[in-house]
Amino acid sequence: MSEDFFDRQSHIHEEITEALIHAVPDDWDSAVLELDLFHSGAQCCARLIYHPQGQARSVEASRELIAATDRLIVLFQGCEPVWRRATFGVWRSPGSGWQSTVQLAY
Repeated sequence: MSEDFFDRQSHIHEEITEALIHAVPDDWDSAVLELDLFHSGAQCCARLIYHPQGQARSVEASRELIAATDRLIVLFQGCEPVWRRATFGVWRSPGSGWQSTVQLAY
């Protein structure tokens, strides 16, 4: 994988993080987005947004978030190994705004 690939991946991760932050309800201080990649005739992705401490409210993925996650899937097409689960976490950090993390599970 080239440096260009990793630059594009980093940019897409930033887009996903920003879209996730915008999707988070105002009263949440953190959120997790799980992407599960699977095949059912075509490559598909299940998206789940939740509060890590178990807030009961569900959050819908915005068009921007869906588009950014789709770009991540397209970027990895033809690559080996391909991630099977991507987990994006965001949280408010007092004095420094939103922080984020991403983990790709192969």
